[in-house]
Amino acid sequence: MIHRENKNELPGEKRLLPFFAPMRKNRIFVSVFFFFFSSLVSFAQQFKNGGLEGALGTSVDPPEWTSVPYDDPVCEATGSNGLASPDVCGLTGPMVGSGICGDPHSGSSFVSGRYGVWSATENYQEGIMQKVDGFTPGNTYTITFYQAVVKEDIALDRSGSWKVYIDDQLAGVTDISVSDKTYGCNCFNWDERTIQFTAPTRSITIKFLPLDDDNDGACNSSSQNGAVRMGIDDISIEAGTLLLVAAMRSPVMGTLIVTNSDSAAVQMNIYSDKPNDLPVSKIIPLGSSEIDLSDLHPGTYRIEFILRGRRNNISYSVK
Repeated sequence: MIHRENKNELPGEKRLLPFFAPMRKNRIFVSVFFFFFSSLVSFAQQFKNGGLEGALGTSVDPPEWTSVPYDDPVCEATGSNGLASPDVCGLTGPMVGSGICGDPHSGSSFVSGRYGVWSATENYQEGIMQKVDGFTPGNTYTITFYQAVVKEDIALDRSGSWKVYIDDQLAGVTDISVSDKTYGCNCFNWDERTIQFTAPTRSITIKFLPLDDDNDGACNSSSQNGAVRMGIDDISIEAGTLLLVAAMRSPVMGTLIVTNSDSAAVQMNIYSDKPNDLPVSKIIPLGSSEIDLSDLHPGTYRIEFILRGRRNNISYSVK
């Protein structure tokens, strides 16, 4: 085996390593692979006022948002809309003495909602929703937001999460956030959370509803595992773009055509099935690139593609 520089190297390509041999006309037996990366590129669809900025108040909605009503098919609140009305909160209110306040993730306000049991016939679940247009049906999208546990005097539970609905279909439940801070503390631990979904239509109503992760939802001032109040802030949508990888059969030489539709570069790593061979790394810029693999030794290789931290692999055989 020899080390040499390939005059057909792509810009940013690392040196060729031992499992490359001098130019040979190997027959390449591979398939054609297609896959999606969720590449987090923003498109036209987006929440209005995703920062949830608005006047502080109880049972009010920030501009561009509405409460999820108690009789909505996915809302667990019962009795009246008073049990399904979230609050716009900030450092100075709206109810500092009760703990319905706090430090936003960014800006001057955020939304918080209670999840709990008030009586045998009255349950709280205070969420928000917004209708968003501009989706491409069948495409994959990612919702990103920040959540925190907001303790109040009658909702002292230390952990909770958010449920996200696409119209009336559950897209996912976030991992819980946990807080051991006392209620009324303005220093929250904001956790980033993401939910992915496939758009069913061009226009979607997206709903966010708080959730307790245990069965004790009693609203009282004594239980540390009772009702929970959750905060949410900085909600955004990003769209995945298609990365098309085609490994094309050639009787003369091995060629891999990589089409990168993302503005970020794709890293391609080639791993030999021989344990002593080090991998080769190539950088694939935006657009189509023809990768010459004709001087690979006979064997089976794993080719890994990395785009924005997400990975996919194909198998590549040379005989």
